[in-house]
Amino acid sequence: YDQRKGVCQAYSELFYRLCEAVDVKCIIISGIANNTDGIGGHAWIYAEVEGGSILIDPTWGAGSVNGNRFEFKEDHDYWFMVNPYWMIFTHFPEDNRFQFLKQPINEQTFAKLPPLDPSCKYFGWDARDIFQRCVSGEIQTMPQLFPKRGINLSLIDIPMQQTLNPATTYHFEVEANSPIRFAIIANNNEWIWNNLWKQSGNRYSIDLMPGGGKELHIAIEKPDGSGYKTLVLYKVAPPTTAEQQYISTHQRPTIYAHTLTDGTKLIEIPPYKTLNPAQVYHFELECLQSESFAIIVNDKWYMSDMWTQSGNRYSIDVMPQNGGMLKIAILNHEGSYSTIAEYLIAEPTAKELQIIQQYIQNNIQEPIY
Repeated sequence: YDQRKGVCQAYSELFYRLCEAVDVKCIIISGIANNTDGIGGHAWIYAEVEGGSILIDPTWGAGSVNGNRFEFKEDHDYWFMVNPYWMIFTHFPEDNRFQFLKQPINEQTFAKLPPLDPSCKYFGWDARDIFQRCVSGEIQTMPQLFPKRGINLSLIDIPMQQTLNPATTYHFEVEANSPIRFAIIANNNEWIWNNLWKQSGNRYSIDLMPGGGKELHIAIEKPDGSGYKTLVLYKVAPPTTAEQQYISTHQRPTIYAHTLTDGTKLIEIPPYKTLNPAQVYHFELECLQSESFAIIVNDKWYMSDMWTQSGNRYSIDVMPQNGGMLKIAILNHEGSYSTIAEYLIAEPTAKELQIIQQYIQNNIQEPIY
């Protein structure tokens, strides 16, 4: 106290004395703790207050030492009333009674748990559910997490593993509790903003294959609009030769989400970057009726007035006829068209050319040249 220095035991003893002074029953718990520095001896607090019993870690709740400087963390108050199912991820008491779990675990099971902390509640996660999934072996590793109070984005369903396979398609589903912008950043700075996710009420979902790159981020726009901060960070394993071949044929189209206006959404488009020249593809957009857009297949334009309209929904079926490029574009403020999505078209084989000719004869919706 005189030197204003101490580790966990000193913090806990000081907290004990403060509780004693205001007639709060308090017990110092001894055990081990697991964090990014590994497993080591630790001390924390059990207290009885009005409304029930609580677990507290005054040491971790105060902040941390960075070099020779102590940094107070204002957002660490989640360590002052901890759900036992969050506490057990990082704190293992010598006395099993202080686990406060329906079924206490042993030290070997504790050592296998990922070091999650109670700030994960800001993701909308249920502590007991995550704990049971970890103990059962369903969750064995976790991505790097950066939860923070006030993120207003609940992670409903995301891959619960540290490393993603580059050629596997994963499901992501979140709930936005306020009008915010968020994105998945993959494939070495490919941004997939929330206006490209499927939306149902406040729920947004997307199925995504990481493809190339070393990392994949789930990020949210900062409140001041100055950029994005990462909430979840995955590693992406390097692809094998076979996986690289699969990725090349199942790669996502290039999408320029920043060109989408507030009233434009891609409802349904082909999911892969390379299109077959003898296959009919369905495109469906939601746009304001005042907007002009088009599909451009090489030098052929399928303007918005050629699409089938139902309210603000527009749809069209298009068969690419030659190798090259297909673009979805929208009229911008400068009077030119900005690309929304971009595809490659494979060169047709002789058999595919016959299919294309037959399609042209039966298709009454001719493009504008």
